This record gives sequence, C-alpha cells and structure tokens, in this order.
Amino acid sequence: MDTSSSVIYLGTFSKVLFPALRLGYVVVPRSLVQAFSTVRDAADIFSSTLYRAVLTDFIREGHFARHLRRMRTLYMERRSVLVDAIHSQPGGMLQVIGAEAGMHLVALLPPGIDDRQVARQAARDGISAMPLSVCQLRKQSRGGLILGYGGTNTTEIQDGVKKLRASLDKLAT
Repeated sequence: MDTSSSVIYLGTFSKVLFPALRLGYVVVPRSLVQAFSTVRDAADIFSSTLYRAVLTDFIREGHFARHLRRMRTLYMERRSVLVDAIHSQPGGMLQVIGAEAGMHLVALLPPGIDDRQVARQAARDGISAMPLSVCQLRKQSRGGLILGYGGTNTTEIQDGVKKLRASLDKLAT
C-alpha cells in the first residue's frame, strides 16, 4: 500500500493471538531491510525459533487470516452492544465518538465533569475506564472515558454500562 516506500509499520501478535507469544514484527521499505536486520541482530537475543516457525506455518496456511476475520466480527458485535447500551441509558450522559474498529471506544462526558473523578468512582464500582484527559497534552472542554470491550462478553458489557451510569449518578448527587 505504501507506493513511496516511506512507511515503517510496527506490530505485535500479543493482542491478536496471545501475550505470552512475545513476537512482534516490523514492515519496512526494501531499502531499510538490511539496516533494520543489523540493528535487530545487535539489539538482543532472538525469540524462539520454534515459535517463529509455528507462527509462520499458521500464517501461510491461512489460519491467522481466519482468526482475524472471526475476531473482527466478535469485536464489532461487542462494540455494537456497548454503543447500544450507552445510547439506551437515560439522560444521555455519554457521547460515543471515534473509529468503528478496535477494542476500545471513547465516550465524551458532559462539559464540566472531571473524567478522572468519574474513572476513580467507576473503579470503586468495579468498572475499568481510563480518563481521556491522561492522553491529552492540553485540557479540553470535555473530558471523556476510554472504554475497552475486547475482553468482555455482551452480558458483562451491558452490566458494566449500568454500573458506569450508577457511578455517574453518584457524582451528580
């Protein structure tokens, strides 16, 4: 896709397969392959040859592509359930923004509500939500929450949104 040979793409198999594999990858323009190989050789010991060989076969035989398709479908379903659960809550306290993919979404809070305080209250109520403000260099007019859904099932997502709403209600009183 990079027609000008100017993109370096880094990735890992930790989230798409499992973290214990500890394998990553770098896609570089042909002109940089030798330089990257030299740096890699000097940087540290190599990962298991067996793991790399098995992963190579897994990819070549099409298992990885099938796994990714299955996981994309699963994550789209979970995201849809999360968005629907947020929209079904009375009062419209959260506004979903952001891309239609991945394993997280951003939900903006009404102006004047401290997202760090909301995240702390949510944690006390058993919900993990990262305040959006920790990802920003300057204070924004609205805080928000980063909500993950990759490791939860649809029932947990719906229950989690109810708990999050209760956390917001506690702060409003």
